[in-house]
Amino acid sequence: MRNITTNILQTHTLKTMLVALTLLVTGCSSIVNGSTQQLSVKATPEQAHIRLLTANGDLLKEQQGSLTYLMKRHTGYFEGAEYKLEVGYDGYQSQSIELMPTTSGWYLAGNLFFGGLIGWLVVDPLTGGMWVIEASNQQETDALNVTLLKMASPEMMENAVKVN
Repeated sequence: MRNITTNILQTHTLKTMLVALTLLVTGCSSIVNGSTQQLSVKATPEQAHIRLLTANGDLLKEQQGSLTYLMKRHTGYFEGAEYKLEVGYDGYQSQSIELMPTTSGWYLAGNLFFGGLIGWLVVDPLTGGMWVIEASNQQETDALNVTLLKMASPEMMENAVKVN
């Protein structure tokens, strides 16, 4: 009976150590965030042209009315990915929205409890999980709404009254 109890305790201890070791060699942010982030854009008017560009100006995707894209979170070791969103339509004022990387709370705090130094220095920086890409207009990238403003026509400007 004593041998059975000892074997059960040893097996339980071994499993606990394996789980702990697994947590220590993974990055918390990589587990939670992954290496990509969803971008979903809806433009008004629906005929508006949406262009997604890299930080270097390379065109990644172009669509009319709405656009979805799975963005990579990083471009290299400790380098978050930057994107630019351009939305425009004739007769409307165009908008440009920067999509910039910021450090994930899971990277900062999660690795304190789970990933440790390996998560901070190796796993999350290599996978890109340490980054969250945020829009410069403070909207969530998975539900980004862009409304273009109609430009004033020459007739409207002719009838405009100057306000002091």
